[in-house]
Amino acid sequence: EIIIGDIFDQLTNPEKHEGEITVIGVNDYYDDIVDNRIVARESLHGQYINKIKKARKIDALNKKIENDDILNRTGNPKENAERKMGKKIQYDLGSLVEFEDYILTVFTNFDVENKAFLTADNYMHFWMMFWENIDTIYAGRTINIPLMGAGITRFRNGKPTKQELLETMLWILKISGFHNTYGGKKIRFIIYSLDATEIDFYHIQHNLNFR
Repeated sequence: EIIIGDIFDQLTNPEKHEGEITVIGVNDYYDDIVDNRIVARESLHGQYINKIKKARKIDALNKKIENDDILNRTGNPKENAERKMGKKIQYDLGSLVEFEDYILTVFTNFDVENKAFLTADNYMHFWMMFWENIDTIYAGRTINIPLMGAGITRFRNGKPTKQELLETMLWILKISGFHNTYGGKKIRFIIYSLDATEIDFYHIQHNLNFR
């Protein structure tokens, strides 16, 4: 299902979203310094961290990241002791951890200057790993997913259009082999109203490749 809405509605109106989990993309260190150098304030990552800090839950979130068995399974976390700012434990693209009703998933890599970036190959790899990992924790709930990559994410070799991003998300979901087998539960892509003006929903609805 594709709808127009606000990905943070679950934080402000939790009673409306019982039985749902919402996805937020973060960098590969799960950083929590929102200063426009480590994490941009306008990114979904930055907005989420600021909301968690305001609720005084940042320590609980970090403890969950440090101790989660799935996130920290053998071979995933790697230490970057030379990193000067931010956290030093790095996770693979598509890694995820659940905190309350949100899933934080590693969507971008950070370079040595703390700039988040993706390539087209990274984007496709992320989605394949995300759908492989989500099956371990979603437990038949409705999954709310934003238009990943539509914000300030840096794409090397040119940024895809909003239309291309959404179509790629749908296509990889189809070929990933992930199946929602619980009746009445949905995979829901939530699009901001400003982004929606750049998307031809009619084309997607009638495109046989997405069925």
